[in-house]
Amino acid sequence: MYDLLVKVVKIKGRCPVFKEGEEFELKKGFLISGKICLHALASMLTVLQALARGDSGKRIGLSKEHGKAIVQCPDPFNTVTFEITRLNGPEERIKKDIEEFDKLKAEEFDKGIYEMALRYRKDAEHFLEKGDFLSAFGCINYAFGLLDAKKYAKEFKKNQTSSNSNHIL
Repeated sequence: MYDLLVKVVKIKGRCPVFKEGEEFELKKGFLISGKICLHALASMLTVLQALARGDSGKRIGLSKEHGKAIVQCPDPFNTVTFEITRLNGPEERIKKDIEEFDKLKAEEFDKGIYEMALRYRKDAEHFLEKGDFLSAFGCINYAFGLLDAKKYAKEFKKNQTSSNSNHIL
């Protein structure tokens, strides 16, 4: 389960519990750190569980981003709006891997292999935007795998030609 940060982003009217900018965390899917209003908790409980289990706020229609959701307490006169953000979710890891790939210099690799790896990197970004984290993770790792395999194949071949051994490994 992912940890979540819940932040009060707007208060319309008066709230006896929260002030704008206050936060609380949900850890391991069930431990709450900070104060909580039972009415607010009741209104966001299913969303908290969905995001903590890795579902996408974008997919369920509560945000434009995958690792976030916007919810409101049920009081029609004193409405509190909360932003729920998944902490250390899969999308952060994939974004970091994409950024690492983008730091690589194309001229350091075989052109054909690099171009193929670049297509997998673009696929990873595509799947990330759609919220398909498993496919995105697979694609970015395949991109790195292609580059690594070519690099190690060159080293292996160089070692084979420099040794007098008939052994493959």
